[in-house]
Amino acid sequence: MFYRILTGDRFLTALIVFLFAFGIWIPAFIPPKIIASTDSINQMPFYLLINKYLNGNFILSGVIAFSIMMYEAFLMVRINARFVLVQQKTFLPALFFIIITGYSPYLLGWNAYLPSTLFVILTLNIIFGSYNDQPNSYRIFEAGILLGLGSLFYAPLIYLLPFIWISGMVQRHFYWREIAFPFIGFFLPYLFVFAFLFFTNKNILEFLLVLKVQFVFSFSLPKINWIYLSFAIYLLLLVLMASVYLLKVFQFRKIYIRDYFMVLFWLFISAVLIYCLLSGFNIGITYLLAIPVSYILTNYFINSKKSIGNKILLYILLGFSLFLAAQNLFNLI
Repeated sequence: MFYRILTGDRFLTALIVFLFAFGIWIPAFIPPKIIASTDSINQMPFYLLINKYLNGNFILSGVIAFSIMMYEAFLMVRINARFVLVQQKTFLPALFFIIITGYSPYLLGWNAYLPSTLFVILTLNIIFGSYNDQPNSYRIFEAGILLGLGSLFYAPLIYLLPFIWISGMVQRHFYWREIAFPFIGFFLPYLFVFAFLFFTNKNILEFLLVLKVQFVFSFSLPKINWIYLSFAIYLLLLVLMASVYLLKVFQFRKIYIRDYFMVLFWLFISAVLIYCLLSGFNIGITYLLAIPVSYILTNYFINSKKSIGNKILLYILLGFSLFLAAQNLFNLI
């Protein structure tokens, strides 16, 4: 009964997801003991602007961060309902997104990855919506603009430009102009930033140096507490299981659904490459990874057999997540 409620789309399901998210995010409303190291060097203009108005108010920061995270989670539910990625209306994409992005204390609270991820999800929404567009669609130009706006919170989003190009190639006939459209769209927000700096007599060279700093990374392997490492390994095993299942049923899905999941596959590959090679193992990339992984897990738990084994796997994930929430709050281990 509980499994059916958890995988459904009732109001009670939405309430459970919200309460679950709030329980995980309680540490975000407590004076922070841990601050993401990469945020200390993040001087991107949109991020600094919001930080200025937050003025160190950790409660307000927590409320804003939690609100953005919940909006992203339920936006993913809306995308699933609109494009029928999974043949059932469900709140599971939101639940998995909340679990994956809330397992570590470094990910809780206000940070640059939250708002930048929102623009990535909006970009994904436009990419899916361009499936039946005519060649040389300007929607892909809009996707570039959204990605550019997100990069004003977290500059390395520029690495996702190839993802937009690949997505266009996967979904329909792709023309050379569509290589230029996202590129131009991405840098359009920067044109306005440079214009603002010029007309307000600000130092443009200083902004260029800020951009340079965003792409200087340390590639030392992160030290991870064994509890969080155990959760990551368990989640990885679930993703591998769900991916194998998806490969088995892939050829039997409708063409447009296969194309959508191919786009999600390339988003996953892009996020892994950014994490391993381009961000210096930045834990904030978890927000990007959570987008495709949430849909892959949702596809598995909705479409596979409702066996006792699968129910136990989902309950273990929920229990593990709640234990980590207690660990983040009380430092049990």
